[in-house]
Amino acid sequence: MLNASLCEDFMVQKLGIEANKVSEIKRVLCRSYGTTMVGLLALGYNFDYDEYHNFIHRRMPYEILKPDHVLRDLLLSLPIRKVIFSNGDKIHVAEVLRKLELEDCFERVISFETLNPTNGSNTLIVCKPFKNAFEQAFRIANINPQKTIR
Repeated sequence: MLNASLCEDFMVQKLGIEANKVSEIKRVLCRSYGTTMVGLLALGYNFDYDEYHNFIHRRMPYEILKPDHVLRDLLLSLPIRKVIFSNGDKIHVAEVLRKLELEDCFERVISFETLNPTNGSNTLIVCKPFKNAFEQAFRIANINPQKTIR
Protein backbone atom coordinates (compact mmCIF):
# COMPACT_ATOMS: atom_id res chain seq x y z
CA MET A 1 0.00 0.00 0.00
CA LEU A 2 1.37 3.38 -0.98
CA ASN A 3 0.07 5.16 2.11
CA ALA A 4 1.85 2.61 4.33
CA SER A 5 5.10 3.13 2.44
CA LEU A 6 4.82 6.92 2.77
CA CYS A 7 4.13 6.55 6.49
CA GLU A 8 7.27 4.47 6.82
CA ASP A 9 9.21 7.13 4.89
CA PHE A 10 7.95 9.75 7.38
CA MET A 11 9.08 7.62 10.30
CA VAL A 12 12.58 7.26 8.85
CA GLN A 13 13.08 10.72 7.31
CA LYS A 14 11.30 12.94 9.82
CA LEU A 15 11.54 10.98 13.08
CA GLY A 16 14.86 9.20 12.62
CA ILE A 17 13.52 5.72 13.26
CA GLU A 18 15.73 2.96 11.87
CA ALA A 19 14.39 1.74 8.51
CA ASN A 20 14.63 -1.93 9.46
CA LYS A 21 12.32 -1.35 12.46
CA VAL A 22 9.55 0.82 11.00
CA SER A 23 7.41 -1.97 9.57
CA GLU A 24 7.11 -3.80 12.89
CA ILE A 25 6.68 -0.58 14.88
CA LYS A 26 3.94 0.57 12.50
CA ARG A 27 2.12 -2.77 12.82
CA VAL A 28 2.17 -2.58 16.63
CA LEU A 29 1.11 1.07 16.67
CA CYS A 30 -1.84 0.47 14.34
CA ARG A 31 -3.01 -2.45 16.44
CA SER A 32 -2.60 -0.59 19.74
CA TYR A 33 -3.60 2.96 18.80
CA GLY A 34 -5.73 2.66 15.67
CA THR A 35 -3.37 4.66 13.48
CA THR A 36 0.37 5.00 13.20
CA MET A 37 0.22 8.75 13.75
CA VAL A 38 -1.65 8.43 17.05
CA GLY A 39 0.75 5.72 18.20
CA LEU A 40 3.82 7.79 17.35
CA LEU A 41 2.45 10.74 19.32
CA ALA A 42 1.57 8.46 22.24
CA LEU A 43 5.17 7.23 22.27
CA GLY A 44 6.34 10.81 22.62
CA TYR A 45 7.37 11.71 19.08
CA ASN A 46 6.74 15.39 18.55
CA PHE A 47 5.44 16.55 15.18
CA ASP A 48 2.66 18.69 13.82
CA TYR A 49 -0.49 16.98 12.50
CA ASP A 50 -0.33 19.07 9.35
CA GLU A 51 3.33 18.13 8.83
CA TYR A 52 2.37 14.46 8.97
CA HIS A 53 -0.60 14.80 6.62
CA ASN A 54 1.37 16.97 4.20
CA PHE A 55 4.21 14.46 4.08
CA ILE A 56 1.90 11.50 3.47
CA HIS A 57 -0.95 12.88 1.39
CA ARG A 58 0.85 15.41 -0.81
CA ARG A 59 3.07 12.61 -2.13
CA MET A 60 0.21 10.37 -3.16
CA PRO A 61 -0.22 9.77 -6.91
CA TYR A 62 -3.62 11.41 -7.30
CA GLU A 63 -3.07 11.46 -11.05
CA ILE A 64 -3.93 7.75 -11.23
CA LEU A 65 -7.46 8.48 -10.01
CA LYS A 66 -9.95 8.93 -12.84
CA PRO A 67 -13.56 10.08 -12.84
CA ASP A 68 -15.91 7.28 -11.83
CA HIS A 69 -19.22 8.06 -13.50
CA VAL A 70 -20.79 4.71 -12.59
CA LEU A 71 -20.10 5.33 -8.90
CA ARG A 72 -21.27 8.92 -9.27
CA ASP A 73 -24.58 7.85 -10.83
CA LEU A 74 -25.06 5.21 -8.15
CA LEU A 75 -24.37 7.64 -5.31
CA LEU A 76 -26.67 10.29 -6.76
CA SER A 77 -29.45 7.72 -7.23
CA LEU A 78 -29.46 6.66 -3.58
CA PRO A 79 -32.25 8.48 -1.74
CA ILE A 80 -30.28 8.72 1.51
CA ARG A 81 -27.92 11.18 3.12
CA LYS A 82 -24.30 10.42 2.34
CA VAL A 83 -21.46 11.51 4.62
CA ILE A 84 -17.78 10.73 4.32
CA PHE A 85 -15.88 9.97 7.51
CA SER A 86 -12.12 9.86 7.01
CA ASN A 87 -8.99 9.89 9.14
CA GLY A 88 -7.41 11.80 6.25
CA ASP A 89 -7.16 15.57 6.28
CA LYS A 90 -9.71 17.71 4.43
CA ILE A 91 -7.28 18.52 1.60
CA HIS A 92 -6.70 14.82 0.90
CA VAL A 93 -10.41 13.96 0.93
CA ALA A 94 -11.24 16.92 -1.31
CA GLU A 95 -8.55 15.94 -3.82
CA VAL A 96 -9.76 12.34 -4.01
CA LEU A 97 -13.36 13.48 -4.49
CA ARG A 98 -12.29 16.01 -7.13
CA LYS A 99 -10.31 13.44 -9.10
CA LEU A 100 -13.21 10.97 -8.98
CA GLU A 101 -15.68 13.80 -9.80
CA LEU A 102 -17.74 12.97 -6.72
CA GLU A 103 -17.57 16.31 -4.90
CA ASP A 104 -21.30 16.94 -4.98
CA CYS A 105 -22.33 13.39 -4.08
CA PHE A 106 -21.94 13.84 -0.35
CA GLU A 107 -23.73 16.09 2.08
CA ARG A 108 -20.75 16.43 4.37
CA VAL A 109 -17.16 15.38 4.95
CA ILE A 110 -15.98 14.63 8.44
CA SER A 111 -12.21 14.65 8.29
CA PHE A 112 -9.33 14.53 10.73
CA GLU A 113 -9.64 18.29 11.37
CA THR A 114 -13.37 17.99 12.12
CA LEU A 115 -12.67 15.80 15.15
CA ASN A 116 -9.28 17.33 15.97
CA PRO A 117 -9.61 21.08 15.38
CA THR A 118 -6.44 22.10 17.22
CA ASN A 119 -2.92 20.80 17.35
CA GLY A 120 -2.40 21.02 21.09
CA SER A 121 0.48 18.88 22.26
CA ASN A 122 -1.55 17.26 25.04
CA THR A 123 -4.73 16.85 23.05
CA LEU A 124 -6.09 13.34 22.71
CA ILE A 125 -6.54 12.54 19.02
CA VAL A 126 -9.93 11.24 18.02
CA CYS A 127 -9.94 8.91 15.01
CA LYS A 128 -11.33 5.72 13.55
CA PRO A 129 -11.51 2.87 14.44
CA PHE A 130 -12.43 3.92 17.96
CA LYS A 131 -15.99 4.14 19.22
CA ASN A 132 -15.69 7.75 20.44
CA ALA A 133 -14.73 8.88 16.92
CA PHE A 134 -17.85 7.30 15.45
CA GLU A 135 -20.00 8.74 18.25
CA GLN A 136 -18.66 12.23 17.54
CA ALA A 137 -19.05 11.82 13.78
CA PHE A 138 -22.66 10.68 14.22
CA ARG A 139 -23.37 13.65 16.49
CA ILE A 140 -21.71 16.18 14.16
CA ALA A 141 -23.58 14.86 11.14
CA ASN A 142 -26.82 14.46 13.09
CA ILE A 143 -26.98 10.76 12.21
CA ASN A 144 -28.83 8.05 14.10
CA PRO A 145 -26.30 5.16 14.16
CA GLN A 146 -29.18 2.66 14.36
CA LYS A 147 -30.31 3.81 10.91
CA THR A 148 -26.92 4.08 9.25
CA ILE A 149 -25.19 2.05 6.57
CA ARG A 150 -21.50 1.72 7.41
